[in-house]
Amino acid sequence: MSEEILLIANIDKLCRTCLIIKEDQELCILYKDNIDDILYSLTQVKVSSDDGYPSYICLECLEQLNAANSFREKCIKSESLLKSSIITSIEEAKSIDEDVTESNNSVEEEEDDEEEEVKVVLDEGHKCPDCERVFKSSSALKTHSLMHGRKSVCKLCSKEFLLAKQLNAHMRTHTNYRPYACKICSKTFSLRGSLIKHKRIHGGDKKHLCNTCGKRFFEPGHLAIHMRSHTGEKPIICSICGKGFADPHGLAAHKKIHTGERNYECTECGKRFAHSFVLTAHKRVHSGEKPYVCTVCGSAFATSSYLKIHTRTHTQERPYICSSCPKAFISKSALASHTMTHTGEKKFQCSICGKRAARAADINIHMRSHTGEKPYGCDQCSKRYHTSSNLAAHKKTHSGIKDHICLVCGKGFGDSRTLKSHMRTHTGEKPYACNICGNRYTQSGQLSAHKKTHKEYDLFQPAEQVAI
Repeated sequence: MSEEILLIANIDKLCRTCLIIKEDQELCILYKDNIDDILYSLTQVKVSSDDGYPSYICLECLEQLNAANSFREKCIKSESLLKSSIITSIEEAKSIDEDVTESNNSVEEEEDDEEEEVKVVLDEGHKCPDCERVFKSSSALKTHSLMHGRKSVCKLCSKEFLLAKQLNAHMRTHTNYRPYACKICSKTFSLRGSLIKHKRIHGGDKKHLCNTCGKRFFEPGHLAIHMRSHTGEKPIICSICGKGFADPHGLAAHKKIHTGERNYECTECGKRFAHSFVLTAHKRVHSGEKPYVCTVCGSAFATSSYLKIHTRTHTQERPYICSSCPKAFISKSALASHTMTHTGEKKFQCSICGKRAARAADINIHMRSHTGEKPYGCDQCSKRYHTSSNLAAHKKTHSGIKDHICLVCGKGFGDSRTLKSHMRTHTGEKPYACNICGNRYTQSGQLSAHKKTHKEYDLFQPAEQVAI
């Protein structure tokens, strides 16, 4: 009875295979490097991380397991070599017209060659420098080396570890260490399991179907997380601020806001980022790469999310609806900016004319009306513009695309802004008012031209839009 109590009390130091209590440095976790799969293939003993039993195997048992697995694989390979040797001999006997003696000699010579080949395979294994034992894999040799007091060394920083599992955990602290590469698309991963999951996108069945939207998934867990996008469930809570998330990856990404963690650095400008995919997108600022192209108008973008938002200008989809008025928008940021028109919040102010705006980006763009800066140039003519959106609208005059249609008269325009301005000819709206005489105009350019007729007009004063 006392022995059973001892076993339960020390379950975290108990070897699953020999049931002997060991020290921490003598134990390896069963679920690393496919040890559990090897154990099952040799013994039919199925172990699971959530079965409540010991999760470790001692170094002595691991060495025996590796030896048994090596012996098993050697037998399988030898059998394969033997059978292929016999088949080859029979085919040679049929193809050449020689007597039985010569044929037998040929088989004997070939078998001798196969024996030599097997010896070469064994000799090319991983040899222990202390006792000269040969192991089939480097991982088996590393495990065995622990018996001689040898430590595992990090190839990147030379730090030493007693256990391979400690080295594996340490390697993940090197954010650029991604040893597992996809042979199809060359994408790299830090974990072998991540590579295995990634390979499914190149082929494989998505067996798990969402009955709500028809989307399919490889894993049932992925489907379960996806279903939360329909139910709105966010069961994973941040312990710092209480924000909820649908999946653990969202929480992990969010936590970097609290910790300030920015492990990914741009080699061009030194700017740091919390996520590798944000760094990848940022690098395109330096390279000018825009791999995501709109199939409707040919506009190119640095990220898929920018392309997705742009596509809504063609489809007229506006999924982000203001809770205070009927207006809807193509992006969250556009909705956030609009929401401030209801709250009246305008944190940012122009240092020249005093104009205020809800976003710093709006003030930066506005400043160009004072400086005359036009950083966006057309690659087909000499025209330049204050904003990228104005340039994009201009480029459509070269392509002839007019996909923004007036619902009143049917006239087509190259961009939504020009269409919006045109609509005022139908509605009679004149949102731009002169703050000197009160005259109103449909376009800001008309107001700017009018203001120059006033002697007291300040060149640094921008056009003013007044809501009516």
